[in-house]
Formats: sequence, C-alpha cells, structure tokens
Amino acid sequence: MNPQANRLGGIFLPLLLVVFAFGLASSAFAQGIVSAGLTGSVTDKSGQPVAGAAVVATHVPTNASFTATTRANGHFAFRGLPPGGPYTVTATAAGFTAATVSDVIAELGREVDVNVTLQTEVVKLEAFKVTAANDDLDSAASGAGSVLTNARMAAQPSAKRSIGDMARTNPLVTFRQSITDRDDQMITAVGQNNRYNSILLDGARINDQFGLNASGIQSFFNPISLDTVEQFSIAISPYDVRNSGFTGAAINAVTKSGTNRFSGSLYGYYTSKSWAGKDITGTSSAPIEGIKPLDTQKTWGATLGGPIWKDHLFFFLNYEKFDRESAASVPGFTPASADLSAINARLSAINTAIGTKKADFGTFGGSPLQTQEEKRLAKIDWRINADHRLSVRFNDTKGTLPQFGRFSTTSTFAPSTSLANTAARGTNLSSNFYTQQRTEKVWAGTLFSSWTPDLKTELRYAKTSYEQLTTSPIDFPEVRIFGVSGVNNAGASISNGVLFFGTEQFRHGNVIKVDTQSYAAHADYFMNNLTLSAGIDREDSDFFNLFRQGSYGLFEYADIASFLADTPNAFRREYYVSGTPVADVSQFDITGLYAQAKWDATPRLNFTFGLREDLVGSSIRPILNTTFQTAFGMRNDGLPDGVTEFSPRVGFNWSVDDSRAVQLRGGVGRFLGRAPWVFFSNSFSNPGVGRFGITQTGTNAPSLVSYINNQFDPSNPIGVAATDGDPNARRTINLLQDKIHLPAVWRGNLAVDWKANFLGGNITTEFVYTQQDNALFSDNLNIKPLVVTASSGPAIGLDGRQRFNGGSNGAAAFNTAFNEVIRVRNVSVGESSYITLMWDRPMKNHWAANLAFTKGRSTEAQSTGQTVAVDGWTRNAVFNQNAVEVSTSDFEVKDRLQLTLTREWEFAKNWKTYGSLYYEGRTGNPYSFTYSNDLNTDGVSGNDLVYVPTGTSDAKMDFSGLTAAQASAYVAYLQNSELGQFAGSYAPRNRFTLPWQNRLDIRLSQKIPLYKPADLEIFADFINFGYWLSRDVFGYVEELGNNNGVYARRLLGSAAYTSAGQIKPSGITLDSAGNYAPADSTVNPLASRWRIQVGARLRF
Repeated sequence: MNPQANRLGGIFLPLLLVVFAFGLASSAFAQGIVSAGLTGSVTDKSGQPVAGAAVVATHVPTNASFTATTRANGHFAFRGLPPGGPYTVTATAAGFTAATVSDVIAELGREVDVNVTLQTEVVKLEAFKVTAANDDLDSAASGAGSVLTNARMAAQPSAKRSIGDMARTNPLVTFRQSITDRDDQMITAVGQNNRYNSILLDGARINDQFGLNASGIQSFFNPISLDTVEQFSIAISPYDVRNSGFTGAAINAVTKSGTNRFSGSLYGYYTSKSWAGKDITGTSSAPIEGIKPLDTQKTWGATLGGPIWKDHLFFFLNYEKFDRESAASVPGFTPASADLSAINARLSAINTAIGTKKADFGTFGGSPLQTQEEKRLAKIDWRINADHRLSVRFNDTKGTLPQFGRFSTTSTFAPSTSLANTAARGTNLSSNFYTQQRTEKVWAGTLFSSWTPDLKTELRYAKTSYEQLTTSPIDFPEVRIFGVSGVNNAGASISNGVLFFGTEQFRHGNVIKVDTQSYAAHADYFMNNLTLSAGIDREDSDFFNLFRQGSYGLFEYADIASFLADTPNAFRREYYVSGTPVADVSQFDITGLYAQAKWDATPRLNFTFGLREDLVGSSIRPILNTTFQTAFGMRNDGLPDGVTEFSPRVGFNWSVDDSRAVQLRGGVGRFLGRAPWVFFSNSFSNPGVGRFGITQTGTNAPSLVSYINNQFDPSNPIGVAATDGDPNARRTINLLQDKIHLPAVWRGNLAVDWKANFLGGNITTEFVYTQQDNALFSDNLNIKPLVVTASSGPAIGLDGRQRFNGGSNGAAAFNTAFNEVIRVRNVSVGESSYITLMWDRPMKNHWAANLAFTKGRSTEAQSTGQTVAVDGWTRNAVFNQNAVEVSTSDFEVKDRLQLTLTREWEFAKNWKTYGSLYYEGRTGNPYSFTYSNDLNTDGVSGNDLVYVPTGTSDAKMDFSGLTAAQASAYVAYLQNSELGQFAGSYAPRNRFTLPWQNRLDIRLSQKIPLYKPADLEIFADFINFGYWLSRDVFGYVEELGNNNGVYARRLLGSAAYTSAGQIKPSGITLDSAGNYAPADSTVNPLASRWRIQVGARLRF
C-alpha cells in the first residue's frame, strides 16, 4: 500500500466525515443507487463451502482491489463497487490452488453472481482460470427491471441519443405517443403517468421536479450525453428499500470514470431536413403531402479521461454542443401591404408619443428557429486508500429555445364584449416572439468506505439547481389588432385577420427556479448468511415560480381604424397587492429512514425484507383566504406537511435446481412516489387574495399612449397596487386536501427465468401488478347540481347522468363569489396488470437478440397528465362530473412486441462492422367518444361521454331534431362500430384504441483501425426505416384531431337534454352515401416520417 496515499487519507477522511455528518444532522431522499455489487460462493470440487477463503475483486481499468472473506457457508459479497469493469475475481485458501474468474461486468444497482470452485493443491498446482458467462441467472434478482451496459447502449438505434431511447428497451417501459414526434419522449412504465418516474444521474435527481415538461426532465433535450454514461438501470419493482420517489419506473444512470490509461473521443452527429420523408400516406387516414420539413440538427462533442495519479486519482471530462435549425413558423396569414404600412406608421407615431419609453416593435415574418444546448461534465475519482474511495462530479446543461408566440383567433374578452370581426387567422410582429432559456447545474459526490471486512458504508451528497427564464425583445403590453386584411395560407383573401405585437401575454413575468439538495448515509453489515442494511436519506427542494400572465397589460382593437385612433375595444391588466409575494415561493422536503435484511436461507433460496419510513414536510403555506374558509368550511392552505409514509417490502429468489438453470423470483412492496410540484404550487398561485385583474371596455379603456406614459414602467413592468382594486370580484381558488399524501402504489411481481442453452440465452416470463394506494384527483367544489324548474327537466337525465346548473364562472355557480374552486385530493382506485414473455440472448458468436411481448391493462380515475390541477378536472372525459369513475388509463399500452437484433462482422482484420435493428409494434393510444358540446352543463365542453342508444325508438333519446335518415344513420354508426357493445348505456372513457403502430429503426456502423490504440467509427441511424421500406406494411402513426398529446377523443356532434330528461342530438351531417361519418383519425406527420442520421467517432 502506498504510504503517501495512507497519509493523505488519514488527513482527508476524518475531515470529510465531519462535513457529511454536519450535513446529515442539519438537513439529511437521494434514492439513487450509484454502485454495483458482486456476490457468490467459494466451494471445493465436491460442492462443500470453503470458509475463510480470501477473495479479491480487481477493477482492471484502475487496478483497484477490493477484498472479502468467505463466511462459514462459503459466501462472500462486495458492495460499493464501480459499475462496469471488467473485474477479475480471485479466491485463495490454504490447501487449495488459487482460482480466478475474469471478464466480470458489475451491473448498476445489482449483485452479479461469481461462484468459484477451488481445486486441492494435490490435484492441481497451477492457478485455475475461467471466464465469466454473461447469461448466468442473477441469484440476487427479485423485482422487475433491467440493466443496460455500455455495449448494449452503443448498439441501440437512436436518433436522439436520449435517456428515453435507452429506457424503452425494457419491455415494461414505452413512450406515450405525443402529437409532436418523439421529441417529448413521454416515458411511461406499466401504464403509469409519464411524470411519475424517478430519473437520477450518479444519485442526483434530474427529474423535472416542477412538472411542466412532458419529457419528465428539466432540459430541453438531453440532460447528459450518452457518451458519458457507463450503465443504465431501469427498475420497476426494486425491493431494496433505498429506492423510492417513483410509482412508474426508477431510471438510474452512472457516469464513466477515468482509468489508468489516457483515452478520449471526438464525435459528431448530423441530420438534415433533406434526409427525412416529406410525404406521408397510409391506408385509412387521408394522405398528407408536402408537409413541413423536419429540422437540421448537428451535435459534436469530446471526452477525455485518464490518471492524475496512477492507481489513485482519475479524471473524466466531457463537452457536447447541440444545434438545431427549424423552419420558420408559418403565420396564419400575410397582412395586406396597405394595412401593414398603416400599422407600422402608427407604431412609429406611438414611439414618438411615448418618448424615452419607446420600443422596437419588430417586423413581420418569422426567421428560422436556432436552438442550442450545451453540456459539460467533469468527474474526479479518488482511491484514498485500500478502504476508502471518493467520486465527485459536476455537470451543467444550458439550452435556448426560440418561440414565435401564440396566435389567438378570438377576443380574450368575449363574450362580454364583441368585435366587429372575429379573427379567422393570426400572425404577429417579432416583438411578440420570445426565447426560453433553461440552465441546470448538478453537483454530486459519494464516499465509499470499508471499515472492516463486514462493514461497508456510503455517504452521498447532491445539489441540483434549475432555472428557466423567458426573455422577450421588449417589455410592453400585448396588443391585438382585429379586422386586418390579407391572404391566408390557402391563398384566399380575408378581411378578419388579427395581428399581435408587444410582449406575449403568458411571458409577462415568467421565471421558474428549483434548488434541491439531497443527502444519504447507508451501511451494510455482513453477518453469517445475513446482510443487514440501514440508512437515512433526505431531499430538500425550494421552488420559485413567477407567472404573472397579463401583468404588463393587454389591449384589443376592433379594427385598424380603431388602432390608428388609439381607441381600444378593451383593456385588462393583472395586479398583485403590495406586501404580498409577487412570485410563488414554496418548499418541500422528505426524510427517509430504512432498514433491510437479506437472508441467504440456502444456496438456492434468499429473501429480502425491508421497511422504509418517509416523513414529508412543507414549511411555507399559501395565503389563507378567510372569506373562502367561511363560505366553504375548509381552509385553502393545505399541504402534505407532517405526513408519514410506511413502505414495507419483501422479495425472494429461489433456484429450482442446484445448477440454477431455472429460478423463481418475485416480491411485493409499497412504493412512495412524487407528484409534479406544479399540482401543489397552484394553491400558491390562486389563493383568491392578494391578486386581482381589472378589465375596462369601450370608452373606459385607456388609450395605449396614455397607459404607457402614465401607468406603465418598462423597468418594473409587473402590475402592483397598494390595495385590492376590485375586492368584490369573483376569484379562482386552488387548494389541496390538508395532509394530502404523495402518490403511492402497492406493486408486486412474479417471474420465472430459464437458462435456455439451446437458444443461447435466457427466457423470462414475468407478471407485474400495481394497485394505486394514494392517487391524485381534482374536482371542482363550485359547480352546482341542476336547480329543477318547469322547463329544465329532471336533475338526473334518463341515462343516469347528473346535470348541473351551469359553469362555476357564472351566476349558476354554487357560490357566486367565486369562480372555479379546484381541490386536489387523494383517491385509492386504479390498478395495472402487465405480463411479459422475453427471450434475451447476449452477444455470442457475433450476434445478440432480444425478443419480448408484453400485454397490459391499466386503469385510473384521472390521468393528472397536465401541467395544472384544473386540467385534471376539465380534460377528464366523464359520465358524472366530480365522481370518482375508474376507467382505462390514458397511459395504457395494451399490447406491445419488441425485437432487437445485433450482428457483428469482421470482413478484414480489425475492421469490424455492426448492424442493429429495433422493431416495436404496439396498440395505439386509447381514446373516448364524447359529445362536442356541454351536455351536462358543468361549464366544460367536449368531455361528456356518449350514450349509445338501443335504436331509434330508445326512450332515453329524442331524435326530433334530426330527419329520419339522419337518426337512422346516427344510430347505425353507433351500433355497428365498437360502440355497439354499450347499447343502452354510455361508452366508458378510453375504452377504444387507435390502430396498431409499427416502427423499425436500424443502425449500421463501421470501425476503421488507425494507429494503435486509435480507431474511427462511422455510423448511420435510419429511424422509421420500416415506413421507408414499405408504407403498406408499416403504415403511419394515427391521432385524433381533438388530441392534446395526453388524452384523445372522437367527437360525435352536439346534444342537449329535453324537459323530459331525454338526450336530443343535433348537428348530424351525412356523407354523399347517406352515412354518418364523424371526423376520422389523421396522420401524425412528425412521428410517421423516416429520418437518417449519420455520425463519426474518433477514439484514442
């Protein structure tokens, strides 16, 4: 052992322990496992255990050695090892010849089996060497999950090189298909919400904790380069109680480290808009041709690693830059030159009138979107001495994404005011554009210690800082001019366009900041055939959310003449009251304590028993609204503060025979998840006090020039007032059920693994069941059941549906002093069942394969897949509003077939060629049939599930508003389609699925040897190759027009209740053949197209 290393360790280690102990004491949920383990037994040739044998595991790249001693049963275990390798494991014992197992790969979060057989010295005097098999069954496995090694990652076709592309290789994990290609990569596991996963890097949480991003991560694209990742772990039911913070999947990655050899890489990827399909055709939906081209994307980066001090201190560095050029946004129309000239002239006059407050209002016409993202990473690994090692990492991601703003086509103030023209198209000047900027910085460190052969510890600290800023060219009210003439995109002349300029109204103060610190201390103690584990972890997050929509002011002009005269039709501005917070500041913490025992009952049977307790805290409450409290008899400042959660777990693994050719594994446990904080933050944003808006119309509205000169300060643009300017105004309230629980599930699995030697791999059959324990559910407390009058009809329709008095924003509300009152509470309904049959063949004889079929069913009461709590209520297709109705989940994937094939060729010495393909076939997204209007008059349109009549004489229906032909065609469609099975009742939510989807991706790569040890790899990824190969076979991805990327609905016209409580349909249009044919599905033009990406990587 190096004396200098011991001296440094003796000085540094106590100091580091003091720092960690202080951190744990002052503030100690970093549920990431960042290390690997090796376990096994040492036996003699007769199979008897060898006690007291010395076992040494050597990490070949760094020459680091780890030691263990076999117990009385011959068992040994290593914890806290760097994932990857390779390792060599050597066992020695008195009277035996040393035996070595080489090429052992340690897997993240797992214990890989390494069993060693010793020969007596009399029989064999030379060391005995074997090579580890990569298809042995894992005796420590119990739960559902998988590990993706560096080699498997490299072979996977991937255009995005993302966490999602790697996670989808697990048969229980897929993407929720969005309407914007797979850029969103909404990762969903076993039918659970895509925002309910835990994503960690080296133990640091990199989830989008605030919860606005469908991808579940905080960066625009990838939070880290795949070139820096050593391994991925995808866990669905890990019974190790260190894991927590998810109800979907726990996706954990560990980064690469430097070794004793200097090495690095230069790499680049490129795809062009010319290398993508431009025509989409299919067999059922209408073809789309000449669609908007895809983006041109360029990525380049570099890695470098090596020793600072051989065998002791190592470094690893990475830099990567991503550039994307997107086509310019297509304006809704092109203004007539005369109108545009008049508007520009008036803008020039406005600037003269406002003097020093003048602004650059921009020009008409978009420019290409230039998107960028940069990533940096630096990692240091220090082997302090033989018993202690430290790993420290910093990485950051910075991205910018320009946006063209939103083009509303109707007045914000309608129906209270009306304009001379209602806009059919919208466009804007460049002052209405904005740019989002996201920055994420992560610091993470772990200290691994071996105090005795039986006691191992890990101390871990991580800090994540995330900031999203929105910058606009100017700080100015948003101005809308209606009645602008021009030409629309179809080339037709219009006179009712609307033109925007000024700061886009949703960017009037728009900042998000999230700072998170996590601490963890973990210990393992080996005692005979028991491994005892215990620990504490804590996560503390601070949230800053500034969102002041409309706080700069919003002007609307009925036509150009009104704009030229500066006589607005309407004006509105949002204010906050001085002395109340301008931003929503909130806090969340969770502290976990856990203990666990792994019992190796026999060499063939082991159990894991664990218990976890989590204490949830939130020290900052929303403003208490006493008026609301008096009106509704409840407080609006509820939080999850002070809630305690217990999560017991048990897992087992049993080898059916001594050779472990077949094993049975499984377990059951409770998993506490996390909700996107935005669902809870809404109660800070909408307490109903301290904020208000003032609307002025007609002659009461100020002129733009007067407002800028007398009321608006560009240096402090957010509206502030000394007192509430409209204390009698109706307010919107968001609240949480007090002591609300975080989402949690009970989950269990049962699996059979079979080492099928004749197939060269393993066959697994696995069943995973999930039961919701505490799901989130939004309801509206301010909608009022129908007040029955002589003409209204019954409060309950003849179909059994509850009717309401009207929306909560009008005179029909339950309490007319308030608008929507949205409460988030817990319900314990919903479940999922998934079964998988998989064959996995690791690389042997130059080829590898993975084939899996998964069948699933998932139910829920509400998807909570949106970004605000009210959307959980308004966007949930229902039969009875506010009732807890269990139905198919928005995230269900009923059937899924996957195939991955990898082949290696060597046509010339050291010139290796690789080919990989990835096929995925799956059922389409679930969808519902609803009426297009508001049947139950709860104030929400398009969410009422359709009643299916038994015929034209159904007593619950009134067809008097239709002709006989229309009524017959309407009923025929409902009865002859999938809806027919529900005749006499309503069609449940999400009971139907869009057509089957096929996708085939391929990857080809060629390694070119250069001067040793350098080589050059060139490669190409052909995404959606199947569609390019055969449109008839692979088709395209279909979606419904009424689709927001989470829910999908097919609208079946309008309907209303009669005074007798019957449903009276209207607005039914027949086609030329006399049939009723509601809008068919359409093509998703982004997800359906093929694309080619090429790249090169120089390794040295």
